[in-house]
Amino acid sequence: MDRVFAAFSPHAPGCAVAVYRNGATEFEKGYGSANLETSTPIDPQTVFDLGSTSKQFTAAAIVLLAEDGKLSLDDDIRKYLPEMPDYGSPVTIRQMLHHTAGLRDYVTLLTFADIDYDDVSTPAQALAMLARQKQLNYRPGDSFLYSNSGYFLATQIVERVSGMSMREFARQRIFGPLAMKHSFYKDDHAEVVPHRASGYVPEEGGRYRISQPNWEETGDGGVQTNVVDLARWVANFTAPRIGGDAFVREMERTGALNDGQPLDYALGLMVSTHRGRKMVHHGGSWGGYRAEILRFPEVGLGVATLCNSANADASALAIATADLWLADAPAPTASAKEDARQAVSPIREDGAGKTSPARAGTYRNPDSGSLRRVEIKDGVWIEAFGGRYRLVPRPDGSFEMVGGPFEARYRFLARPEGGLELQQSAMERTIRFEELELHHPSKAELQSYVGGYRCDELGVVYRLQTNGSELYRIDSRGEREAFQPLRRNEFSYGNLTMRFDIDSSGRARHAILDIGRVRNLDCPRLR
Repeated sequence: MDRVFAAFSPHAPGCAVAVYRNGATEFEKGYGSANLETSTPIDPQTVFDLGSTSKQFTAAAIVLLAEDGKLSLDDDIRKYLPEMPDYGSPVTIRQMLHHTAGLRDYVTLLTFADIDYDDVSTPAQALAMLARQKQLNYRPGDSFLYSNSGYFLATQIVERVSGMSMREFARQRIFGPLAMKHSFYKDDHAEVVPHRASGYVPEEGGRYRISQPNWEETGDGGVQTNVVDLARWVANFTAPRIGGDAFVREMERTGALNDGQPLDYALGLMVSTHRGRKMVHHGGSWGGYRAEILRFPEVGLGVATLCNSANADASALAIATADLWLADAPAPTASAKEDARQAVSPIREDGAGKTSPARAGTYRNPDSGSLRRVEIKDGVWIEAFGGRYRLVPRPDGSFEMVGGPFEARYRFLARPEGGLELQQSAMERTIRFEELELHHPSKAELQSYVGGYRCDELGVVYRLQTNGSELYRIDSRGEREAFQPLRRNEFSYGNLTMRFDIDSSGRARHAILDIGRVRNLDCPRLR
């Protein structure tokens, strides 16, 4: 086990890990430092922020209320959240929890409204932001797009139905009954949390910066816990003390799209396979924290890995840990392998081109508009998932991302019509990105975009300027954001793509924003 975590020095951030088997803890240990200022070591009692791994607890709260008869997962969310817009088609609680509701991601919306992770953000702000959205990303049930909004709104529903805060509901119905004494939803950014690790982001030269966002929204995240408490949560899926067998079945039942296409996402849990066995899991990433909880139900095995550095791959560490224990487990039967295969939708390998060497450039997903930028300088680097990560070549011609929030692999393929296609395999899905032939706008073109664009759904005005060679804006903090040209009338900044609607005179009328988990956000030009 120490070899798996050998990279974590006692004087740098690290991880806590635990292995559970049939309701008992077989191994638990800490590696690295919980606090670089006090040199406090990480141990199994160290508390971490779970990030999105919290979603399974939020889903559990909804399922418990459904078992109480106080709501149905197929209820229209406006029954409980009347301030949400009527989009013409009902959005159900189940669709929110399966990420098929089409709701724009509130985290993305707030950040592009110039609310930084270091700012204090409240549930009231997030709810108001979502209530302003005039349209969905797509018709409910037509597609899958991971969105934090569904789980944040699930918290609002729990609170309105139960009459308690999410923190109190979880204490009474989940954490208390399971004797998870150090687990809770953190809804106060200034709260002192005993034994909590600080979250860190690495910098050049071996230095670190503290990264602990001050946002107070919960549901999509917010759970604080340690690997000791998680033993009781993992055991509940084998011998339920809350919810019973029906609760476990509901939590692990995967969703489907309107056309019947199966998903690998259940309720705050992903269901996939590893080495022929069904694996139930979910990772998390928030500030400098990384987390993974995974289970192999067939052999009663569970692993939790909680880390306090943004470059820690908690998911890969959890898998590597599980592999040590799976080596001694009985081989899966043919029927078990088939059950595991059918439990998830297959990864589609789109594109029939041959593997090609890596090439620097900008690549875009034709469906979502999201971008990947590849740079070749002292190795191969990719901008993805809000960061810049090294790609390490593999013997099969693909590349593995190092230091990202979760495991991802990439392959460059030659397209029959010319250019390259970049395939990304992550979170049980393969997504393709097409190489863009970039347009280089003239000074006159840049000048035609200059002006203010009112983004009512964000509650901000984007004021664009040019210095003759690039387009840029000054945000509310006075920081300069330079937009990189894509195709004609298209620019990007980070994961934001801005495309302009041009009138017959050549003047921009609207700026349309696509920001990963937010699509087609219309910003009319000010007159």
